[in-house]
Amino acid sequence: MDAELKNKVKSDLDQFLKSKQYYHRLGRVWKRSYLLYGAPGTGKSSFVAAMAKFLCYDVYDVDVSKFTDGADWKVMLMQTTAKSLIVIEDLDRLLTEKSKSNTTSLSSVLNFMDGIVSCCGEERVMVFTMNETKEEVDQAVLRPGRIDVHIHFPLCDFSTFKILASSYLGLKEHKLFPQVEEVFQTGARLSPAELGEIMISNRNSPTRALKRGTEVEP
Repeated sequence: MDAELKNKVKSDLDQFLKSKQYYHRLGRVWKRSYLLYGAPGTGKSSFVAAMAKFLCYDVYDVDVSKFTDGADWKVMLMQTTAKSLIVIEDLDRLLTEKSKSNTTSLSSVLNFMDGIVSCCGEERVMVFTMNETKEEVDQAVLRPGRIDVHIHFPLCDFSTFKILASSYLGLKEHKLFPQVEEVFQTGARLSPAELGEIMISNRNSPTRALKRGTEVEP
């Protein structure tokens, strides 16, 4: 994630922390919700941890796959405390995958987001994650008022590669950078997690790490 977007999210969270009276004046529950979406390995979980650290909130990573009805969502919310960051992962899978082990309904999710149940959730931040594009789920779930902030976590481009090379390998420039850039321009698709592992495994030889990066097929 680029620095500008990180700063925007940080500013949004900081403003939320200071807005209790503002929300109450509007007659709204003092909570904020975020959607983090993108392919696996793009940094969503790490970003959730960073959000919790910034807020100094407790994290509730909730497994809702076995919830049977809206009552389960209400009980879960009531069991959390103020200053909580509640994480619901794989929202797209929950709403699109039909199986005996997944009985989550759209109405249960909507009531959790903005129904009567949600009024129990003062001073909380809700984070939903998805591994696919937003078009995979009912757009009613994603409308403003249910999810306030949408954040996309893309696969790597060359600029991201350079940031990772600086962090993992201590490289600002290298003779192989033009070759790596060409690989990304031709459509290479790697997540930050995949690139990070290549660099960690080859940290004693930055040149080898960069060569491994150029071996990735588009």
